[in-house]
Amino acid sequence: WRMTFAALGVLAFLVLMGLWLKFPTIEKGEESESRRDMLRDLVRCKPLVAIYIITAMMVTGHYTGYSYVEPFLLQVAAMPAGVVTVTLSLFGFAGLAGSYIISRYYGRYSRALITGACFGLPAMMAMLLPVTYAAPLLISCVCVAWGLCMTVYNIAFQNEIVTLFPRDSAVPMSLYSGIFNLGIGAGAFVGGVVSDHGMMSDIGYIGGGIALAAAVYCYLRYMPLRKGDFGGRAIHAEN
Repeated sequence: WRMTFAALGVLAFLVLMGLWLKFPTIEKGEESESRRDMLRDLVRCKPLVAIYIITAMMVTGHYTGYSYVEPFLLQVAAMPAGVVTVTLSLFGFAGLAGSYIISRYYGRYSRALITGACFGLPAMMAMLLPVTYAAPLLISCVCVAWGLCMTVYNIAFQNEIVTLFPRDSAVPMSLYSGIFNLGIGAGAFVGGVVSDHGMMSDIGYIGGGIALAAAVYCYLRYMPLRKGDFGGRAIHAEN
């Protein structure tokens, strides 16, 4: 894997150099000024800043466990390789169910969906180790619920950002994507440290603890900034 990532890093650097050499330099002007004004508005938007903080913690917690869920299932839960493959496939298919739930119920139950996903994710991660002593079917069910919560969380908060900035959501969504990817890397790093210290069985507890901190912050900080559920209307919050 190290050589694979090194090769990808080299290719990404070559692409960066190609973009730098071939793309024209945009002259500073009114567009540059408007972008600076927009970035200033983003920083001052309390709900958006809260979303970014929650996302950084939630994704870090999620990927602390998810990056190493396969060796956990094989080594700690002692699941057969074929069952692990099916479980991870179901984890992915849970994303389809999460997308359906958001598309159908987000407008009326956005608050409940956000709260449920934020607290459901760490709850499912915390259950990973206890259910290893049960039937493989129960472990698979926990993983499916975990994947469902993560998908609902991700799509719901993207909706929140678009609702906050309905006319120009490209920049805040790009920042969200960048923070999400930083969370992936941070989670993989934390999970790697945990595994290197012989604590593979505890990745659910550690990742779940980080995600729980994000859920509590969401409940105490973000939820008071928005009022009720909405369908296509702006979030009623002070920026």
